[in-house]
Amino acid sequence: MPPQGSIIRGPITRAADYQRRRNRVFVAYPYSHYPRAAYRPIFERAGQEHGFSPVFADDTLTNTHLLEKIGQLLQGVELAMFDLTTWNATVALELGVAYGLHLNDSLPKYWILYSVAEGHERDVPSDVRGIDSLRYTDLADLETTLRPKLAKRFPNHSARRRV
Repeated sequence: MPPQGSIIRGPITRAADYQRRRNRVFVAYPYSHYPRAAYRPIFERAGQEHGFSPVFADDTLTNTHLLEKIGQLLQGVELAMFDLTTWNATVALELGVAYGLHLNDSLPKYWILYSVAEGHERDVPSDVRGIDSLRYTDLADLETTLRPKLAKRFPNHSARRRV
């Protein structure tokens, strides 16, 4: 049995657990690279359009170690997105936690976001090159690129909005 508070958890079997995660998306990004006021509204608008609530780690205050906090947050979402544009150590750590938790199929899928704008590497770091990534040139392009992917990921809500 895992220790109490451990991020290790068995398959989600209760409908309430699934329902709690269903409309939440974890977003990790390099805070020093993008101003909060420019980056977060992209996901807030996407959430309104596609029926999910974005979850940012720094919005949750806990008294647990960062790894535990991230693990708990990831277990409470349906999808996780990690912006590796600057190969930020914290975002990479969060992706690593998601990757480890993903070995249990009851946990969320994840996407990598990566800017290919002038001054950035043209490809994701080799460590994660085998994982699909959404590439964008600027924040407006990120929003445009995410829209059809999220409509596919959250089809029920997206279809209701078009009616």
